[in-house]
Amino acid sequence: MDYYKALEFVNEVNNYIPGLYVVGSIRRKEELIKDIDFITKRPLIDVVDDFSLYFGDKLKIEKEGSKYTKLKITDPYYKRGTIDIDIWATETETEYKFTKWLRSMDKGHVIGLCRKAELQGMKLSTHGLYEGNKSIPVKTLSELKEILL
Repeated sequence: MDYYKALEFVNEVNNYIPGLYVVGSIRRKEELIKDIDFITKRPLIDVVDDFSLYFGDKLKIEKEGSKYTKLKITDPYYKRGTIDIDIWATETETEYKFTKWLRSMDKGHVIGLCRKAELQGMKLSTHGLYEGNKSIPVKTLSELKEILL
């Protein structure tokens, strides 16, 4: 699906389903959107219920869990006939922040940052930046890049 069609779909969803933040290829403004990625602070069961109420029979749950859910929505206007949706739930503000940052970057950039963290004896993931078991506080994406670069 092209970027503008995907953005239109995201706006429709955001008007009905609260607490979703778009990440991934739409956030990066890629021309071709293969799936739509969201993160949320809400329990996934509540988010999936909202999708079910809004899309009804058009919705198919491909995979459902407490941290990640994959949905398919039938859309006759989309070439493939379905829209794939991935939703990640976060439990803490730090996890939400890091998931938002890392899922909005291209994969090569994320891999590069993770490698730089490893070279400095740290670990970078959607749970945060760690040195051993100690969490390193990071307030902004710019601050994260300063630490790692």
